[in-house]
Amino acid sequence: MHTDLLTALGTRLRSRTRIVDDDQSAKRAAVLVPFFEREGDYHLLFTLRTSNMPTHKGDVSFPGGRADKKDASLLHTALRESEEELGLHPSDVQQIGPLDDLRTMASNYVVTPYVGVIPHPYDFQPNAWEVAEIFSVPFTFLADRGNLNAETWLYDGATIPIQTYRYQGYKIWGATQRMIENVLDILKVP
Repeated sequence: MHTDLLTALGTRLRSRTRIVDDDQSAKRAAVLVPFFEREGDYHLLFTLRTSNMPTHKGDVSFPGGRADKKDASLLHTALRESEEELGLHPSDVQQIGPLDDLRTMASNYVVTPYVGVIPHPYDFQPNAWEVAEIFSVPFTFLADRGNLNAETWLYDGATIPIQTYRYQGYKIWGATQRMIENVLDILKVP
């Protein structure tokens, strides 16, 4: 992956038809998929949610959350939530574009992810009620399909296949893993 990775991603996002889930019965949310460059390599920034959260307690996620009626758009939701959770000022985010909408299985949200570039280093001010940790993963690790684990989990009495990344003690799965997969598919990473 080279420094032109995000240029290629932006071009592909603008030239494709995005999958939109317009089911009005689902709750709406948006997240920021924040890339940053460190020592010539791109990283993705993640949060570890606290056990205080009503849903997805202790899960790894991208910053974001539920849409508010006052939000002008879902992009505004992603930026507002990123500021509330991390102290990341919206003006510090270089917007690249939206990924495909995806639905969460357990909580019935339709989530719109927005790719952005953030400065590094950054003086984050994490909200201790929502964010237990902030960490990053090199994009090259996520782009290596050999690092994706096929696991079987028991969920609601059923055995289901789950794909996870395990990185330095963190487990990235569910909607967050599927957003990464969407980025890789758009970039046509084999």
